[in-house]
Amino acid sequence: NTLEVLKTFPDKSVDMIMPSPPYVGWRDYGEETKAGWDGDPNHKHQWQKKRTRRANGSGGLSNKLFLKRKRKDNFQEIVNYKDRANYSDFCECGAWRGQLGLEPTLELYLAHLLQITAELKRVLKKEGTLWWNHGDSYNGTGSGRKIEEQRDTYKKYNPKLRINEDGVNIAGMPDKCLLLQPYRLAQAMIEQQGWHLRNILIWHKPNAMPSSVKDRFTNDYEPILFFS
Repeated sequence: NTLEVLKTFPDKSVDMIMPSPPYVGWRDYGEETKAGWDGDPNHKHQWQKKRTRRANGSGGLSNKLFLKRKRKDNFQEIVNYKDRANYSDFCECGAWRGQLGLEPTLELYLAHLLQITAELKRVLKKEGTLWWNHGDSYNGTGSGRKIEEQRDTYKKYNPKLRINEDGVNIAGMPDKCLLLQPYRLAQAMIEQQGWHLRNILIWHKPNAMPSSVKDRFTNDYEPILFFS
């Protein structure tokens, strides 16, 4: 767990940091990467599997799911489930258990990243730099990412990774709209933690995988946010 490891580092001890965090809704890295976040650290958590309701009212239910619907605190309880992206483990104290990048809301994802960037700022020397590589996601079904599983590099280096086919669905965001997750995070880092954003660098990918989507251009870059 990144936070646990960072807390073992002394203050102002690192010259340069270059992370590439899990992006919203891109991949499932497996059960062993789940961690507890937020809530009361002294509380003995009892995790309950709850399904967040979609903003568009459809719920995004897959016909492969067999659900017993039960209204409770704005969630639907899952009895039998197959789609990992459709549920989250919550405790009554407000804690959430899951993988960074698979939070049920964009706000919760950004809040968790801000916990990490606060620790990065603590361990970074005064003259140190942070190079934050962060791609973006589109709001909607995410079904267009299935093609990534066919890449030779995916099969060779990422045999355990599973694409989150349910995609991302953020309240108030229209389908097919970029979430702007790296820029939302950058703004919060500046306003809440006092980071200095010096440049936005473009990591160009001349051999990027062509997109099968017909109504926009292929993304062949990711931004690197240069902080001091």
